[in-house]
Amino acid sequence: MSRKGTPLDNACIESFFGWFKNELYVDYRPKDSQDAREAVPLQVQFHNYERPQARLKDQAPIPFRIGTNP
Repeated sequence: MSRKGTPLDNACIESFFGWFKNELYVDYRPKDSQDAREAVPLQVQFHNYERPQARLKDQAPIPFRIGTNP
């Protein structure tokens, strides 16, 4: 186990949050912390229900799991 604060033991989560923060700032451009708080649930909704992922046959995670087509 690596020391505290080193992302080597948590690569998949670090990768997700890196993507999440990047997309959040590109899509919503929050000006202050209140804008960011409002944008986070919208970004989570987009990621889970709308954002296509190649490894899931170009479907979003939730539609892929329940077997519906977009």
